[in-house]
Parts: sequence; C-alpha cells; structure tokens
Amino acid sequence: MNTKELEANIFKFYNKEADILLATTIIENGIDIPNANTLFVLETNKLGLSQMYQLKGRVGRSSRLARAVFTYPAGYVPTGDVEKRLTALADASELGSGYRLALMDLEIRGAGNVLGSEQHGHVERIGYETYSRLLRETIALLKGDTLPTYTNTEVSVTVDAYIPENLCSERERLKLYKRIAELENYSQKDAFIKDFEDLYGSLPAPVLNLLKVSLLRVLGSRIGVRKVNVDRDYTTLKFASPSYLTSAAVLQAIAAVSGVCSPLVKDNVLEFALVNKSVSQKMDFAIRFLNYANGDYDS
Repeated sequence: MNTKELEANIFKFYNKEADILLATTIIENGIDIPNANTLFVLETNKLGLSQMYQLKGRVGRSSRLARAVFTYPAGYVPTGDVEKRLTALADASELGSGYRLALMDLEIRGAGNVLGSEQHGHVERIGYETYSRLLRETIALLKGDTLPTYTNTEVSVTVDAYIPENLCSERERLKLYKRIAELENYSQKDAFIKDFEDLYGSLPAPVLNLLKVSLLRVLGSRIGVRKVNVDRDYTTLKFASPSYLTSAAVLQAIAAVSGVCSPLVKDNVLEFALVNKSVSQKMDFAIRFLNYANGDYDS
C-alpha cells in the first residue's frame, strides 16, 4: 500500500469502522490503538525476541483486558533459540519486565566480548544504561578526551508535577516519565509537548510542571547548581561552590536578567525576589536564567 492508503486503513480500524486489522509486522513500530484487545501473530518462529515483545505491546494499551496469541506452523517443534525466545516471551509478563527480557535476548543472541558472557554479570548488576555510560566514559578517557562533570541537582517546587493516572496505561506513563527525565533542552521539551498533544490532547498543568522540573534539573546540573528552590516568596539557586557562581557564564546570565530581577548574592546562593509572580512563572524565569548560564540565548 502507498502511504495514504495505509494510513486510511489504520484510521478505519482506529475509528471502529473495521473489526479486524490484517497487517505485517509493520505494526510493531509505535502504532497505538487503545481499543485493540486481541492479537494473533503467525509464524513466530521467524521473529526475534524484541520484535515479538514489541508486537505484544500493541494490545493491552488501555484498561481493557487483552490477549496476545503467538503461533507457529502445525507440526513444527520449537527447538534451540526459537524455544528460548518463546519461553522468554511467555515469562516476561509483569510490568517492567522489558529490561529482563532484553538481557535474555543478549544471552540468546550473544553480544561480543564487551557485553558477552564474561561481562554479563556486571551488566545485570548495574543496569544496561549505566554500563553503557561507564563504557563511553572509559573510552573517552582512554582517548584523552575531557569529560563534562555534572552536579546532581535537587529541585524543590511547591506545585503538582505528575502524569495523571487516568491519562493512559501504566506502561505508557512509565515511558512518558522516562522521556521527561531524559530531556536535555527546550527543543526536546517542545517536541515532547507536540507528540503528547497528538496522542492525548491538551497538556495538563501537572505534566507541564513536570517538564519544567526536569529542565531545571538538567540545566542546573551543567553549571554547578546543587539545589533549585521555587516557592511563593523566592526563587533560589544554591551552587556547589562559590567558584561556579563567579564564572563568566553565570555572571553574563545575571546581567541578562537584571532588567527583570536582580539577584541577592550570598556566598554560593543566588536569590531572586519576583513580586506578584506565580510559582509557574518563577519556574519559567529560573529556566530562562539557567538557559542563559548554559550559553543559550535563543530558547
């Protein structure tokens, strides 16, 4: 099918104009139809474990009870890796089992010396993402590259910041939380909002607050901010040491916002008194200041 024809047929199924959707494995690529509650997959002996897991996730995306049935040809007896894949898929039924299934996939397929049997125990203990980060940092050090050092920034705000439980399934909320936690800049925030509104409609205030908290954390961590505190009275940035506060980037950011609000400087603390501003507006101001301190004057 061409693109328009394919999209039209998907929408027919989404709008309940059709009861059955017959498709190739293309549906594993992010299709979200909450009303779909039954999936039959043919010839699963030809599919990989991660592919089957993605297909399984196409149903059960709402509060409706769902079932996924994976079949193989009559007379076929699963053996070897095929049997291992099907067993692993059947076992990975609880929430959050994706990581464990990924490890099983690594065991079945193998992944070279770095992530193979010699290293598998270490990966399992600290997690694949942490192991990958440590590996990247070690390679950079061996190459003589300079590694950026980030501060662990704590954010304290007096607003509700969460994803409503009635918005989507628990699995989808976990994915949204993960994506928000990985925000790096304004453009990623805008992209998240666009994708969110395409799927779920207007952005609830608590979700917007959560986006702001994530940006405060990541932007603050890059310039040595230990804690960001936003309440009804003040916006306070506490730096890990006075040397961060006197850096050229931070001093330029202070000059850039001086027309709006000049800070009170005490040791390693910046304190902004924004009169008649809501907590949300104060968060926006803090994000703007941190953007400047990170050298971004365009967002």
